[in-house]
Amino acid sequence: MPTRTLPSGKVQARRWDKGRAVYVSLGTFGTEEEAQKALDKADLIEEMGLVPESSATKKAPRSRGREPFGKYAERKLNLKKHRLKRTTFHTYSFNLQAHLIPTFGKVALADITPEMVETWWASMESNPHGRRKGYLLLSQTLRRAVKEGIISESPCHIEGATADPSTKRPTFTAGDFRMLHDMASDSQMRAMLWVLVGTGARAGEMLALTWGDVDLNEGTIDVNKHRTNYGTFDGTKSHDDGRRLLTMPSEAVEALRALYEERMPSPDDALCLTVYGKQMSYNTFCYRFTKLKRACGLDDLHAHDLRHVHLSEFAKHATLAETMSRAGHTDHRSALRYQHVDPAREREIVKQMQF
Repeated sequence: MPTRTLPSGKVQARRWDKGRAVYVSLGTFGTEEEAQKALDKADLIEEMGLVPESSATKKAPRSRGREPFGKYAERKLNLKKHRLKRTTFHTYSFNLQAHLIPTFGKVALADITPEMVETWWASMESNPHGRRKGYLLLSQTLRRAVKEGIISESPCHIEGATADPSTKRPTFTAGDFRMLHDMASDSQMRAMLWVLVGTGARAGEMLALTWGDVDLNEGTIDVNKHRTNYGTFDGTKSHDDGRRLLTMPSEAVEALRALYEERMPSPDDALCLTVYGKQMSYNTFCYRFTKLKRACGLDDLHAHDLRHVHLSEFAKHATLAETMSRAGHTDHRSALRYQHVDPAREREIVKQMQF
């Protein structure tokens, strides 16, 4: 029977839950009519494709709290996959598998305690960057579980855990670039170095260039795709629909012209090739760049530092808006890092002031 009268005289409304194959209670009511209305409302809700509230759904948060952290975290990450850039998704996946699953993977969400999180944190002391990234992902995942009512509160309470452990990067100059350029043994590497320092393009954006993206007459490159460890994708590194037309200095144009005359490529040919004539991968470029920088004694130099050299010089002569456009930034805070304070320039500005 869908309803039954309890010893107290109240009427309980019950309905058959097909998914669980059991009768579930919709609550107790003062009259048979009220109980029947609750049943009719539940049928209507189910017809709309929703799950009616019942004794089973009220217990759901407690039962879901028994789900292993690893299973829950992977499911939630996959749900966000379409909203994340591919590189971001792969980074999250790596951090989850490398730093969190070994410790928390099989532990039920409700069983993760602040003490467990603190023990894990202490065990990761030798890997401060991995620890920070892992903690951010752990905290984010458990906050989601709290929001969904699966657990009552997050066990992540470590003060200062999200602080960036990075030390200040050394500042590199045009002189360091010249040293790399002079030590480069082939015209392709010299051209690649000029593209990086002459346009401020990211390494992945440079590696995705074809000769059709290069206009030697106008002295420009059209950045409309980028290359990662997982392939080549449309848009810039920061924006899937991003595109930047970057003017090059004459030295960069001449370096590319020399490479062009050496190869006589078609517009669809990749600018950066391996020794086997295939489009160069990100890993191959990093390997070659690492060999070159070490030969110059510049072990701490990253390819991205050449972009910093370019944008720092560009920002001396450009407005903030122009610097943001050149770099492909939409956040002014990112571009401000290239607006270095120069005492000599400050004196020139003060001389021009009128009161």
